[in-house]
Amino acid sequence: MRHDTESLLEQVSGPADVRSLSTQQLPLLAAELREFLMRTVPKTGGHFASNLGNAELVVAIHHVYESPRDAIVWDVSHGAYPHKLLTGRREKFHRLRADGGPSGFLCPFESEHDLASTGHAGTGLSTALGIACARKHMGAPGDVVVVVGDGSFSAGMTQEALNHLSTLGVDLTIILNDNQMSIDPTHGGLAGVLSAARAGDRPDAHFEKLGLRYVGPIDGHDAPHLAEVLSELRALRGAKLLHVVTKKGKGCPEAEANPVAYHALSPPRPAAGVKPRSFSDAFAACLIELAAADSRIVAVGAGMLGGTGLAKFRSKFPDRCHDVGIAEQHAVTFAAGLAKQGMRPVVAIYSTFLQRAYDQILHDVCLPGLPVVFAIDRAGCVGPDGPTHHGMFDIAYMQHIPNMKITSPSSRPELSRHLRAALNDDGPVAVRYPRAAIPEADHGPEELEVFGRWRTLRRGDDVAVLALGSMVPVVLESAEILAARGVDVEVVEARSVKPLDEERLFDLGRRHAVVATVEDHAASCGLGSAVAGFLGMTDTRVAPIGWPDRFVEHGGLDGLRRKYRLDPEGVADRVAALLDTITANEGAGARERVEVQTTFSRRRLLDEISELGLSEVVRDAVAEYRRVGDRSDFLWQWVRRGLELTTLSCVDESLREEVCDTKTLGVMFDVLLDDVADVRRDAGFLDHLIGVTGVRARPVTELREDDRAYYDFVRSLWTQIWDRLRGYPRFGELEEILRYDYDQLMNVMRYSTLVNRHPFMLNPAEHDAYLPHNMHMMISATMDLMASPGFDIDELGRVRQVLTYAQQMGRIGNLVTTWERELEQHDFSSGVFAKALTAGVLSVDELRAGNRELIARRVREADLERSFLDRWSELRRRILKLGAGLVSIDVDTLVAGLDELIQIHLASRGHK
Repeated sequence: MRHDTESLLEQVSGPADVRSLSTQQLPLLAAELREFLMRTVPKTGGHFASNLGNAELVVAIHHVYESPRDAIVWDVSHGAYPHKLLTGRREKFHRLRADGGPSGFLCPFESEHDLASTGHAGTGLSTALGIACARKHMGAPGDVVVVVGDGSFSAGMTQEALNHLSTLGVDLTIILNDNQMSIDPTHGGLAGVLSAARAGDRPDAHFEKLGLRYVGPIDGHDAPHLAEVLSELRALRGAKLLHVVTKKGKGCPEAEANPVAYHALSPPRPAAGVKPRSFSDAFAACLIELAAADSRIVAVGAGMLGGTGLAKFRSKFPDRCHDVGIAEQHAVTFAAGLAKQGMRPVVAIYSTFLQRAYDQILHDVCLPGLPVVFAIDRAGCVGPDGPTHHGMFDIAYMQHIPNMKITSPSSRPELSRHLRAALNDDGPVAVRYPRAAIPEADHGPEELEVFGRWRTLRRGDDVAVLALGSMVPVVLESAEILAARGVDVEVVEARSVKPLDEERLFDLGRRHAVVATVEDHAASCGLGSAVAGFLGMTDTRVAPIGWPDRFVEHGGLDGLRRKYRLDPEGVADRVAALLDTITANEGAGARERVEVQTTFSRRRLLDEISELGLSEVVRDAVAEYRRVGDRSDFLWQWVRRGLELTTLSCVDESLREEVCDTKTLGVMFDVLLDDVADVRRDAGFLDHLIGVTGVRARPVTELREDDRAYYDFVRSLWTQIWDRLRGYPRFGELEEILRYDYDQLMNVMRYSTLVNRHPFMLNPAEHDAYLPHNMHMMISATMDLMASPGFDIDELGRVRQVLTYAQQMGRIGNLVTTWERELEQHDFSSGVFAKALTAGVLSVDELRAGNRELIARRVREADLERSFLDRWSELRRRILKLGAGLVSIDVDTLVAGLDELIQIHLASRGHK
């Protein structure tokens, strides 16, 4: 240290210089730190009040302990700026949180004095305990000290670490920095204990039971006394807790008076104009409006009511706003309890903090399908706050969870629509939005009928670009740039990531060789990956554009977007480069169509299906189905293709089109019931549906409104199917058989329901022949026979045997494509799983446990798909042998149709 006219702070280049100071110099150094922060942070932006309150504490710690030999762990970084200044980063502090400057949080890559990337409160004590335990085991020198705020002290991990600490016998000093604040004031039982301690009621017994020696409370702004006490504690062995009382915002009257507002500052902005409203502000305003009309709506926050906008909600509805403190896991499960009793909870948490509650989201909310709304603030890149706070992974950790819906509004009107729709939904919904000004103007049509319906903002023929949420304005601007270059861009606002708009995606994939997705999220695991998964069976190239597969550094948002080509010019360049690459590799016609030469062209097949067109009768039914069911036009177009391939040759030509229509309606009927059997709703409702085919219709007065709509549609389908069949030539002769087949289908539905609820009841021996899809193939073929005036009734026995084998072939074709989807849905009714049980590949207990990775690995290792394809060949041989001598049906045509179907199935999985 130099001794000249420099201030003390200017003479400090590292912790050793602090240790060389006298205790009388410590208050002066703390004052200079505070003055330095008040000069610089308002210019750079960053955490303010907490750092002002920590000046003396940081000085005393570095005066007593020898960093990095002694491990100094900070539970959170928003009070560690003085630590950064005393450990060699003062010269670059004018570039705090800017590209190339120091991070606003502790960063091990930045300094050896930063032991952990502490951006999330509540992790410090666990980290320190691990370090202390390792040093004890290895006999390594040095002390371990951890600074934990009173807000973090109530966090779950902190309490878990305290519980563990007493069993380890390690040397550890815990400094409880009590300023009665996290970001907002602290609440709860522990806050009451600390309040009593400040008033003289010492909590020694509470901490001694946890294996801690309690000291305090002491004045956290008396640096000499702090250093003296820390020196005494350092000489003692075992675990100690020093209770230090500080004032958040110390030294700045405005920050002391309003520590919440001065928790963090933004860099100065030009004074022109009114500050734009943020997504958080718009969320709060909308939630207040909705809550005024619905007393069930309640808000839940986790120590950050101001940042999420819930402070405004609490001012309006103090009894309906719960701040649980830094306890995101508890917040989510607490909301689940509220929802179970009929409330409509809205959990508002930053994306980076919500990821701490992943298990609670999955297990406590999504598994029971509870109506909890997650308002995910700070989704996407948050700029200067850096990698600990970027919200780039929320889609990734939520989109694979069953029952979860994920939506991302692009403007204030859209945010209002999405929040209203979410609160009207019967299950969990995540509404994600960024830390940004919210566009006031809407970008497209207003309607938002249901989640999973996107909107086209601009038509174009060369390339389709799907924009998510805050990237909509960016993509619209990039489309203008590309238009000036002669590229015609179709822009679609993907209003939801889950569910996808499958009908629109199918249409986009049919019309465009390239579909790009642009999102403020990691490109590897967001909207782009979902779209690529859906269009994977086609030849459409999907180009996900988002943040790279790395932890993105801190910096200005605009600068980071330019750097990673997520600004309008960058997006335009990336789309243009992709089109140029395709043109260069595939030839000039590649933009219009990319053909893959396989056994058959999947692209050509999809085109043929889309060009088939559905009859008006079927289109009307599909439209009604979309209102009450879960499947898209895409499925029914495949159904029509399959029916055309497998319709028996004996059908009267004049009736063929009507037969296809009737059978398509029958497939709808089948799948509607299958939805219910697959635990979509309860077994009692399934019984109502099954009763539709009986003589007497059951009363439906006790059904919910949406269930009644579903029931009414099933009845209308059944009535229409049966009325049409009455006009077929052989109806009178085959009616009894058809009723028998439908009775079997109803029994199958009941069986499937049992299997889904209790996999151990599954009977592998008869499973493959006893499933809805199999039974429907038999029913469809019976309809063919009714429409065949030349059918020889004496051949019915052999024809039914052929159809039995054919239905099993149809099921096999379905199995090789659906078992992985069924596994994702925890649906164990698939014959693949029955085969795995029979072959000893899986045990019943393993199947019931539902470990997706284990089950999928076992199925693949056993090559069960190959065993099914071998069975397909055997069934095919039997059909051809039985068909010899039959005159009523053309077995060769039937087998050829089945062969083409299996080819379609295999290609969709990448097989030949």
